[in-house]
Amino acid sequence: MYKNFETGRSMIEMLGVLAIVGVLSVGGIAGYSKAMEQFKVNKIIQDYNSLIFGLLEYRQNFQKNVVGEPNLTDIIIALNLVPNNWTKLNDKYLQDNYGNWVNVRYRQTNNSYSSFDKEGLIIDFNLGGLTIDEAGNRSSDNFNDKVCFEMFRNILQPLHSTISGVAMVGGTGTYYGDTWCKNKASCLNNMTLSQMKTVCNSCNKKERCNVTIIF
Repeated sequence: MYKNFETGRSMIEMLGVLAIVGVLSVGGIAGYSKAMEQFKVNKIIQDYNSLIFGLLEYRQNFQKNVVGEPNLTDIIIALNLVPNNWTKLNDKYLQDNYGNWVNVRYRQTNNSYSSFDKEGLIIDFNLGGLTIDEAGNRSSDNFNDKVCFEMFRNILQPLHSTISGVAMVGGTGTYYGDTWCKNKASCLNNMTLSQMKTVCNSCNKKERCNVTIIF
């Protein structure tokens, strides 16, 4: 009798142990996935920082040598400013290793009505890439608001004295660098984390969304 009772208890204990192992395994997988996602985001931010600082070193050269508003894709590839794991999609877009599209161009103009009309270096980040249907309509089905948030926090805000303006195209929110901000509400330097999240969550994924920066 006691032997049967001990056997039954052992089976119950074993099932309990297996349940705990299962929970820990699921938790471990979730933790690993979260860590890998953060690693991916960190790598993207590192690549974007490298690209931006490289472009800024050549900004005066672009100013002297371009006419109109040309895409600089082939030029920046030739200057070795593009990370090795990126690919050229076409004359306009580069694609990073995680499917984000990047367009770099320089605008020559005499207009100076606002930060987005002025002459300068312009970068469009289509986070998550673009989906193009048979009619040629573009949407941002995979827009990555987490990468967007980390860009504002770790790249754009620290460059507030260098950037003229940042806009969420296809969403809401325009913030200006030190030269162009007219009030505290629109100054990049004064953006709160909550405002960054609001801007990045405003993307209408049925349209084309991109974070556009002008220097």
